This record gives sequence, C-alpha cells and structure tokens, in this order.
Amino acid sequence: MEQNRFTFKPAPWIPFQDREVLERVRKIRREDMEKHPNPDFKIKIVPDVGGLWLADMILRIQESDKMNQKLVMLMPNPCPTTYESVAELINRFRINCRNVYTFNLDEWANENGEIAPESYPAGFNHSFIKSFFAKIDPVLRMKREQCCAPTTENIRDYSKLI
Repeated sequence: MEQNRFTFKPAPWIPFQDREVLERVRKIRREDMEKHPNPDFKIKIVPDVGGLWLADMILRIQESDKMNQKLVMLMPNPCPTTYESVAELINRFRINCRNVYTFNLDEWANENGEIAPESYPAGFNHSFIKSFFAKIDPVLRMKREQCCAPTTENIRDYSKLI
C-alpha cells in the first residue's frame, strides 16, 4: 500500500458497491459539486445547514401564525440543540404555534416491530418532546396531540396521518 493511498471495500450493507464509480464521485472537487447537467436539478452546498434549517423552521412557523394556516413539519431524528433553539426563538418572538403539526420521522423499534414508547429515555420522540414541545411557552405551544410520532399502534397508518 502506498503511503498516500488507502483502499477499502464498501461495507456489505451499503447498497452501491461499484468502486470505480465511488472513486470517480469521491474525486469531485468542492467547486464542481453544484454543477449538474439537468437545469431543473439545483444543488446548493451550505457550510452550516443547521442555521439555515433553524431559520427556515422559524419563518414557516411565523408565517403559519400570521396567515392562520396549518403547517405540517416533518422532523428528522433528534436534533436537540436545533429544536431547543427553535423553541427559544418561538418564545422570544412570541410566535403562536396553534397551527403547527409535527411528524417525527424516526423512532427505535425492536425485532418484533414494537416501537419505543415516548417514556423511553433514549427514544427520539422522548428527546423531541423534551427539547422542543416542552421548551415552548404553554401559551404559544401547539396542542400535544399535534406532535405526532411513530408508535406501535399507528405505524401501519403513519404515512396516512401525515
């Protein structure tokens, strides 16, 4: 093995295994990553997606309040610091969340398909409720039933709930 070179085989669970293509893609320079031949396909690389995501959530929640329109938000697995920051800004700017409905996208499940309950301390829903819902001033927060997460009872119809 050369000193500057390290070769490896992708793990068996990775769906794409073509090493030649992987090597070609790995060599794409940063300045070329946003270029794409399809004019309808836009790529934008941002250095801090967390800040952009936070601002986007706040603007959407604020607009749903001002326009009195329902807002459905799909929430990826726990991002406690981001969710805490969103709650802090909601409180600071007194944004009413009455129209906000959240749907968590992830949760732990066991080999029997039973989904971790909200009370499970390492659970994603537990973390979401603790870092987002519970941090919002009760006067501003949405109803608890507007924060949805996969459960053993709803998993078969969860996508219909969204």
